[in-house]
Amino acid sequence: MTDIVCWACATGWQMPAQRADKMPTQPNSADILGSCWECHVFACSGHAERDAASGKWLCYPSVAIALSVSAGVDDDQYSTTRFAKTQDLEQRLPNLAAATLHERRRMRDQTADRLHGAVTSDGIDLFDKDLFADAVGVGKAIKPTAPLIARDLLFNVATVTPHPLALPGRLGKILETLPDAD
Repeated sequence: MTDIVCWACATGWQMPAQRADKMPTQPNSADILGSCWECHVFACSGHAERDAASGKWLCYPSVAIALSVSAGVDDDQYSTTRFAKTQDLEQRLPNLAAATLHERRRMRDQTADRLHGAVTSDGIDLFDKDLFADAVGVGKAIKPTAPLIARDLLFNVATVTPHPLALPGRLGKILETLPDAD
């Protein structure tokens, strides 16, 4: 019988630091608390949270995408969840907001010009800079840093491949261009 594990744990997504210190180091089926309303993956409480406004279980990669869509940077097709402002994130997903506060502020303060240039170069002039800084801050806090390691069961050989671009749209492209540590 196959155990159901958190998709983000199994594929190498990072947990925001304040969430990680409360979570087990190895994913197991007992940690699964729900399926993401947006993308339908199973997720543990270190990689997802219940939206206080809607009651929907949302994985953190889906929240990052929803913030980018809400900011007007990515297309509506990527998410149906919306945030009107940063305070929405803080009220609706307080654990994620608290755990990513430092990274979100850093994106807003230190790299605002770089983010603005990256978005406007793609032909988008009007967008909510604060919400997009939140999207990038959340994305950076959870971005997979380790490559995927797959094991060939027949030959018992491990293969290492770079982690695939996991977030779609402009947000994913911009996250790939940012250094892991600023």
